[in-house]
Amino acid sequence: MASSGNDSLRGSGELTVGDARLVVHVSARSGPSGEDASGTIHIDQTGEHTLSGVADLICLHVDGDRATAAGRLRHPVPNPNAPGQTYQYVIVWVTDDGSPGHGDDILNSGVHWGVPGGATVPSCLTFVGGLPSERGNLTVSDATP
Repeated sequence: MASSGNDSLRGSGELTVGDARLVVHVSARSGPSGEDASGTIHIDQTGEHTLSGVADLICLHVDGDRATAAGRLRHPVPNPNAPGQTYQYVIVWVTDDGSPGHGDDILNSGVHWGVPGGATVPSCLTFVGGLPSERGNLTVSDATP
């Protein structure tokens, strides 16, 4: 959706794949070219990469109805599959494909980990598809530069 002013990604979504469940609440905004990104990502994810937390936004990239948002977790979470590593960042990919309640929005997430003293910072310039969100509504707004 085109707009003037700021790019944004707002709302919530849920999806389940096998025994993994993802619940995301996002409130993110930036200038039309991704500058001055601010906001939060609340994530609750179970399955192989289980984590729950709040991340402060570090980047937002919006292109039409698609958005990528990444944030640094306020409290890093130990990686149960790799002793000494912690999940430090979360990233979400969203395609705003419809009106609320129709399961048309597409949602995916990822985690980035690091070792003490360093971490791999995610990029918002890459977009990864996902699966239809089962509940909620995620709204992408693309500002005109």
